[in-house]
Amino acid sequence: IKVSLLLITLSLLVSVPKGYAQSSSTGKSPLPRLTYSGEKLTLNDLVLSMEENNVDLKKAQENLNKALLDVKDAKGNYQPQIDFIGGSMYMFNPPIDEITLKQGSLNGAIGPNLPISIHAQDMVIYEGMPNWYYAFMVNIQQPIYTWGKISNGVKIYSNVADVQALQLSSQKKQLKVSLEASAVALYYLTEIEKLLTQQQKYVDELVVLSEDGLKQGVLLKQDVLEAKTQAALIPVTMSEIESNKDSVLEELRRITGLPNLTGDMIAVLPDEDFYKQMTEQKLEDLEALALNPEKDTFVMLDKMVEVSSDAQKVAKASIYGKPDIALNLGLGFQGDMQKLFKGDLSWQENTSANITLIIKTTLWDGGKILNDVKRAGSDINTAVYEKEAAISTVKQELYKQYNSMNLANLKIEYQKLKIETAQSQLEQAQKLQNSGYGSKRDILQAQITKTTEEITLLQE
Repeated sequence: IKVSLLLITLSLLVSVPKGYAQSSSTGKSPLPRLTYSGEKLTLNDLVLSMEENNVDLKKAQENLNKALLDVKDAKGNYQPQIDFIGGSMYMFNPPIDEITLKQGSLNGAIGPNLPISIHAQDMVIYEGMPNWYYAFMVNIQQPIYTWGKISNGVKIYSNVADVQALQLSSQKKQLKVSLEASAVALYYLTEIEKLLTQQQKYVDELVVLSEDGLKQGVLLKQDVLEAKTQAALIPVTMSEIESNKDSVLEELRRITGLPNLTGDMIAVLPDEDFYKQMTEQKLEDLEALALNPEKDTFVMLDKMVEVSSDAQKVAKASIYGKPDIALNLGLGFQGDMQKLFKGDLSWQENTSANITLIIKTTLWDGGKILNDVKRAGSDINTAVYEKEAAISTVKQELYKQYNSMNLANLKIEYQKLKIETAQSQLEQAQKLQNSGYGSKRDILQAQITKTTEEITLLQE
């Protein structure tokens, strides 16, 4: 009962952190690595170790880191894309050979009255295409207008990163609840072991007295068998408790990342006054706490609604006839590879530049874009329905746990009354023995009954 109450009350305290993804952007834990130095580990020590070593938290942190990189990629679309292309080509048979004017080929071409020879020897007009070319080009493309695709894309990935940050925070809180519940369970199991050890002494002594009474003829064999049955049950119960302790310790090792953790290393006491104060709250107050819109779960669901809404905006921005506009700048440098080796370069002859305005849109693709818009709208509805379902589930679970909590309190009060009754019976047996009307066996039986009731309270 007590561990169940702990889980119920702690789970209601989980709330959303401020800052979302920005608060966890480093990807590193500032906490020091916890080592056991011989001193008892408090709950805070175990939480520190959990935040430093837990594998699930490390995985969640890596998911957040990747989501933050996606945000940077989305923001990178605002900036120009710069590409470089370089290469060379060798032609065995260039298509254009050398062009030469033969000597005297232009004589008289200007007119009959000018019989002067224009050139006295062969003249090379074009040396022909070289065999080996080089070319280098830088291409810069800058988006100008995309109908909000880039800005909405940034919003989508930012919200996804916030969801990852919230998942990390929520997982951290859930693990802390499990950690405290396991540590408290270990405490109660250890207390049960102490009571069983004490009860073992009472039962062993009762068996000896019963056997002596049988020999003396004052007790029946049935009395001896009942005492031995009680004695035989204790090792069984001890084994069950030990098994439960092993399971709890293994869970604590998993959560804290301390593979050598033992029960002797832990010093965690249950704060029963705090748990009792929580259980005394009214149902409407607990409901307001459980349905707090700033709880991780509800904030994550709100973020997913925003993601679906922004995705629909992106789909609508891609509708037929809506062109994306970009500016493209191309810079080139090309020429004869042999001249490049010789350093015979002319920037005016070898460079080129061009600016292109790019307008691109899809006119028809079989209706895929329209389907994307409808699909995004369906995703919005699904996200809203999931939030409504989550609220309904939380309410249902709250009412169930609230009733269980009230029942647990009743059982605790009932068990305390039984312990008080057993204590009264023990005191009565001791008075009877002191007055000469009781026996040691009656006292032992009363002590066994009391410890059994105390064990039952802890087990509940």
